[in-house]
Amino acid sequence: HRSKEEIIGKTPEEANIPVVSTPEALSVIKNLEREQVITDLRYRNDGQDLFFQMQVIPTTFDDGEKGCTLVLEDITERKKYVRNMEFLARTAMELVDLPLEANIYQYIAERIIEIAPKAYVYVQSYDEVHNQFSIRAIAGPEFHEGLIALLGRDPIGMVLPTATVFEAPFEVSLGSFFKTREFVVRSDTGGETDSFYDICFQQIPQGICDAILDRFGIERFYCTGLIWENHLFGLVGIFMPKGEVLDSHQTVESFIRQASIALAQRMT
Repeated sequence: HRSKEEIIGKTPEEANIPVVSTPEALSVIKNLEREQVITDLRYRNDGQDLFFQMQVIPTTFDDGEKGCTLVLEDITERKKYVRNMEFLARTAMELVDLPLEANIYQYIAERIIEIAPKAYVYVQSYDEVHNQFSIRAIAGPEFHEGLIALLGRDPIGMVLPTATVFEAPFEVSLGSFFKTREFVVRSDTGGETDSFYDICFQQIPQGICDAILDRFGIERFYCTGLIWENHLFGLVGIFMPKGEVLDSHQTVESFIRQASIALAQRMT
């Protein structure tokens, strides 16, 4: 979104062009000799990581002056795909080798933070016999400590009875947990929002629910089930702060299916 007139006659530093004027790109350009150089660049824009492949080609202009030509290709989607495939291949092996005494719930939470570094995550187990969820793991920057301060107790081990979750007003079915569900719990635009109090099965006081949203700037909540062969083993909740959304839904869901199989094998 820069006009030609704005940048002609300026150095890359003076023109302040996104991607090109970053220290990494300028270093490659300044060190160019006789051979073409191809390099990958990472660029942060509005909280999102973008990736570009930059070709730096030695160029002689019509008047004999020497310089270079830059060609940039957006390879963000390609990078994300490769990263996600590598992640799923690695976690599949790790889940197979995970010792029985290891906390698989904490492992699940920490791997999701790896995919979504700005997220806050909790993982619950589900007890079919007593029809209740229990919080088993928490991950995210200072999330555990903050919840302890707000709740006045360690949320790990907290039991959330759900005798009414499959009835009105919730009317949740097992199928509801198969896909990731998105809830908007705060909105600056005055749009419709979902009740975080209800999302917590009304087991955490309304005031504390509001305080949790305030403290961590939470705007969106994503929830999906740890399900395998029509058995619910637990829930994964992912909170995202204002302005952030959960990318790579498919990767998150694929990983959670991996984890569900591992949980089913442990139960067996």
